[in-house]
Amino acid sequence: MSDNTSQVLYDLEDGNLAHFDYSIDDDLIAVTSYHQDGQFYIDMLDSKGALLSSHPIKYPAEIPQHRTISPNFSPQKNKLIFSTGRQLFSLTFDGKVSKIHLPLDQSASSPDFHPSGQRALVIKGQYDSDIASVPLKLPGATTTPSKEDVSTIYPSATRSISREDDGIFQPNGNLIAFTSRRSGEDQVWVTNGSDLQQLSQFPMDTNIYGISWSVDGQNILVNANQALTKISLDTSREEYSLAFPVDQLFQWDSVNNTALLTLTVKGIAMFAEVNLENLEVNVINQVQVNWAQRSEDGRLIYMDHMNRFWQPGPAEDQLIEELTYQGSEKRFVIKENVIYSINRDNQFWSYNLKTYEFNLLGEMHKDVDYLTDINNENLLITYVVSEKKEVAELFLKE
Repeated sequence: MSDNTSQVLYDLEDGNLAHFDYSIDDDLIAVTSYHQDGQFYIDMLDSKGALLSSHPIKYPAEIPQHRTISPNFSPQKNKLIFSTGRQLFSLTFDGKVSKIHLPLDQSASSPDFHPSGQRALVIKGQYDSDIASVPLKLPGATTTPSKEDVSTIYPSATRSISREDDGIFQPNGNLIAFTSRRSGEDQVWVTNGSDLQQLSQFPMDTNIYGISWSVDGQNILVNANQALTKISLDTSREEYSLAFPVDQLFQWDSVNNTALLTLTVKGIAMFAEVNLENLEVNVINQVQVNWAQRSEDGRLIYMDHMNRFWQPGPAEDQLIEELTYQGSEKRFVIKENVIYSINRDNQFWSYNLKTYEFNLLGEMHKDVDYLTDINNENLLITYVVSEKKEVAELFLKE
């Protein structure tokens, strides 16, 4: 810092770095990384960047195979510590993982220890979101939503004090599928508006990133713990053993049995379509894709990391210039070849892919997180009820 210069300490030629931590007492750097063989490694370096050891991390049964971890140095000699949510684990320098029996009431980040080694800081908290069905015909575009509480404007379809998300309408049926942590873990649920049913039984510290109905409305494809699982309404399940971790599931074409998704190959994010019959991966591109959908006539539309809309062209991908300033983190859905989304100014809009007509349809409350589905009469949205994070201190007994 004194002369404003920098130098490369460690460059993994055939792989990608994920996380690192530095120990002042031991003068060591611990690095987690994806190597050429596709496995997750713990690499130990000295403070000059020289590689001292490198070992694949051997996960126990409690940790999903593709889970990415962020270990920090701990008071235990030659061991690091990390969290998967409500569970703590130690990691040796040669890649062995052991569970630490310290149950947490809420998910917490991996502890960051004080140099004394007897206390550590973690971040923990509660996130409460709900899903709601909203009439497609909103008030006019010039109407500003009431400044009332968001849950008053959009009554919850499945109220709990935990996280609900990913609401999607059942094709040819009256169910809504959604994800929820009301049982303590991310699970898939369905509701008919009055009764609830939990379809999945995923283990502790599960994270779900994407669900999608089959065309006949009898099965749901789920991306849980970075792996794909098909769950039927009778709760039977079928798992797909992809060679790579799935980051986000966007859409399932159950007729052709293909899944539109992003996955990680040796630490690099890929936008791809996977054939679930033979698990063949067709990489579409290597740009960072925030959201993607196929229209009814087969057009592929995706948003990049700047929330710009693109569609593949004969030579190169083409920017939809009319939507340059309309993208946001609130996703989009396509219904009858029309894109629906919410922009950064919380305006609900549509864009016809055939006529190129753009319309502002109304204004949404600022606390709406995602637009998740649409049918002929209603939208499904996720909105934030409350969120709270705290710094907590753990004290270790002498």
